[in-house]
Amino acid sequence: MSYLITHWLGFVSHRSSRVIQESEERYRALVEQASDGIFITDNQERFLDVNNSACDMLGFSREDMLAMHIQDVMPDEEYAKFTQIRLLLMAGETLLNEWHMKCRDGSLIPVEVSAKILSDGRIQGIARNITERKHHEAQLIHLASHDPLTGLPNRSLFQDRLQQAIVKARRNGLKVAVLFCDLDRFKRINDSLGHDVGDQLLQTVAGRLLGSVRESDTIARLGGDEFAIILDDFATEDAVSGIAQKILFTLARPLTIATFNLSTTSSIGISFFPEDGDTAQTLLKNADAAMYLAKARGKNNFQFYSQGIASNALEHLNLEIDLRLALEREELVLHYQPQVDLKSGRVIGAEALLRWRRSEGGMTLPAQLIPLAEETGLIGPIGEWVLRTACLQNKAWQNAGLPGIRVAVNLSAKQFMHQDLVQIVERALDETGLEARYLELEITESSLMQKSEDAVVTLSKLKAMGIHLSIDDFGTGYSSLSYLQRFPIDTLKIDQSFVYDIATNQAGAVIIQAVIALAHAMKLRVIAEGVEAAYQIAFLAVNRCDAMQGYYVSHHLPADGLTAFLQKRYELHPQTVPQLRNAKN
Repeated sequence: MSYLITHWLGFVSHRSSRVIQESEERYRALVEQASDGIFITDNQERFLDVNNSACDMLGFSREDMLAMHIQDVMPDEEYAKFTQIRLLLMAGETLLNEWHMKCRDGSLIPVEVSAKILSDGRIQGIARNITERKHHEAQLIHLASHDPLTGLPNRSLFQDRLQQAIVKARRNGLKVAVLFCDLDRFKRINDSLGHDVGDQLLQTVAGRLLGSVRESDTIARLGGDEFAIILDDFATEDAVSGIAQKILFTLARPLTIATFNLSTTSSIGISFFPEDGDTAQTLLKNADAAMYLAKARGKNNFQFYSQGIASNALEHLNLEIDLRLALEREELVLHYQPQVDLKSGRVIGAEALLRWRRSEGGMTLPAQLIPLAEETGLIGPIGEWVLRTACLQNKAWQNAGLPGIRVAVNLSAKQFMHQDLVQIVERALDETGLEARYLELEITESSLMQKSEDAVVTLSKLKAMGIHLSIDDFGTGYSSLSYLQRFPIDTLKIDQSFVYDIATNQAGAVIIQAVIALAHAMKLRVIAEGVEAAYQIAFLAVNRCDAMQGYYVSHHLPADGLTAFLQKRYELHPQTVPQLRNAKN
């Protein structure tokens, strides 16, 4: 009996040992297969055991690590933090912390460690390499604070750095300068040559700005074509002026993007802490206001902020707000200036001229209105309104029995390069019932030359519809008559600057003669603008100019005024011809 009991106990003991051994082997296999580093130290913080992942993470062999102290894989400052954490571990807490561990090659890696102290003082922990996660976090932080196109700080980071510069300057009795830089005519390049070219231009500008200031200065892209610069630790305001002048010169240098030879200038506004504001927001706002003054004074210059500028900036903002409401309020109107055939004296057309009759009084002319419309992105809807209203009015004149004439509508560069221009024109003609032959579209030389291949395609489609096409202000741009053979143009309009002093400016007179002769050789008609005197008419008639417009014939007239003009010209009996105040889309 005792033998059986002894044999049974031996069997149980052997089986228990095997179970324990198998359990330990499974545990070891799990530990070794874990992707995280696992370690155990004694109560003196010497490594007792580590798995393969811990060794691979730090680049040591198991033998090396088992001969090491935990301090050997930590920088001094991290180990100092660890000793503080150890006090919490001794209180029985399990803590999750991030610190850096030292690799065999001396490099540091960020790790996330979960550790606890066992009852006998040993430390058991799991360490995860979070290098990739930290990299992604850094990328997200960079993206949140930097412009993705240029890599420059964005508005948020700029304002943060500006506020830091203000705090430092206030503490040390120093000054800070803010430069607000805006590219001149960037929208025209972006809209006519495409966003890819515009993006490359912005990247080039960013690089040139970085090369114009010190490494310690901050340059940011605030959005669009707006950049801002923080300058501190400068000797005098003249030093800031020198930097501003350097930026103007640098940005004005010609450059080539794709196949386009470009040049762009910039306008810069400057404000100073503490004179012009004591917060980041105020300094940036005032530098922005000074920048608008630089644009108003001809662009490609810099201006310092002053109290008087603030009212100008406010006026510009109110003007923009009012323009956005102008269509809804029916404040936009068209005036018309008649065009007369020089041989017969017959009215052959009228140019539609946009006017903004503001609710608080006064009339805003195209020279101010069109740039503002392009700047605010309203040129599209305003342009469509002008086209549709002109077509409606011309159809109304015809329905009232007046002889058919062409109405000429000006297209800005942005309108002309719009991908849906042909469809927009077709829709205007369809909705108003005006025949295409009674519509003329005027395009400037510069618009044609910016993307000449696309211009040929667009003009050809419009020409196929039966629309009359003309080049406005000919002679003020950079195209040549021989180059114009590529474009399906019907008429050249000689700019009024050539006509004005035709009697005293022999060179201008020769140019007009040459343009008329060569245009006729190319089977193009010629209209002279700005005709105000009989001697001008005589010169144009002798040189076989086809038509004219200007104050000698008539000032620009509202729709009912041109109705009366046409009735008188053709000796018609008065009829009711509606004046169209607005053309609803």
